[in-house]
Amino acid sequence: MQLDELEQDQANTGFGRYLVWLKDPSSDHSPSIPLAIRLETCQMIGGTTLKIRPASGCPIPDIGFNFYKPFWGKGYANEATTALMRYFEEERGVTEVFGFTDATNLEANKLFGRLGFEDRGVKGLKGIREGEIQCVVWAKKGMNEDLRVYGIS
Repeated sequence: MQLDELEQDQANTGFGRYLVWLKDPSSDHSPSIPLAIRLETCQMIGGTTLKIRPASGCPIPDIGFNFYKPFWGKGYANEATTALMRYFEEERGVTEVFGFTDATNLEANKLFGRLGFEDRGVKGLKGIREGEIQCVVWAKKGMNEDLRVYGIS
C-alpha cells in the first residue's frame, strides 16, 4: 500500500496511525489558533496505531505503539494507547482489541499487561509483515478464550 492509500484508508475507516506530540507549556494551544501553528511549538515523541489487517484474516483491530527512545519509561505510550482505546470504545463501540509483540520486547509485553491485556501465547500470524511471523498475542480482557473465533490458530 502506498502512503496515499494508507491515508485514504484511515480517512474512510478511522483506523490507522496517530502521532503523539508534547506541547510546549509556555505556548498558547487554544483551538482558535490554527493547528499548523500550534504544532510548531510541539515536539513529536512517537505514535500509536489501531489497525485492522485484512490480510491476517482477523476482523479485530490491533493496537501498537512506537516512541522515540528518550521518551520510553515516562508513561507516554500508556497514556496515548489508553486514550486511543477509550476513544474507539466510546465513539465507535470497539471493545475487542488485540496487541501483537515480539517475545523479546519485554517493555512492550509489560505495557500490554498494564493496559489490561491478557497474554494468549506465541502464535504464527500472517498479514502483519510479509509471510508468517511469530508473535505474542495479547487480547483485551473479556475477549473469547478461543482465538480461532478471531481467525487466529
